[in-house]
Amino acid sequence: MLRQLEPIAASTEFALEHQRRQRLVESLENLRRLRTSARVTIAVDPTHNRAQLPDYVYLERGTLWMEFEGVQDLLAKLYQLSQMAAADFEAFRAAAEGTKDCSPRPAAQARAG
Repeated sequence: MLRQLEPIAASTEFALEHQRRQRLVESLENLRRLRTSARVTIAVDPTHNRAQLPDYVYLERGTLWMEFEGVQDLLAKLYQLSQMAAADFEAFRAAAEGTKDCSPRPAAQARAG
């Protein structure tokens, strides 16, 4: 019986069907990952003062430091930071490039320094 299946397994039709099934499995796995991430809700607080970064963010040339409680909190804060950057890109760029320090020092650094 196995000898009868060997020509079928070696056929182009079988190879094409196997590739199609692999693509289907990969697509379903991608869809599962997307659905899992789509269920995550990220609460975003409105930005009150766009000129000053929040206390949980420290930004200077080449360094971004942020306090967060969990992955959802981190994503919310990163989103809020991106909104602040979009609202006043020049000020954000100046802080990120080191021409202007617009963030408070982290508590750990403030105590140490």
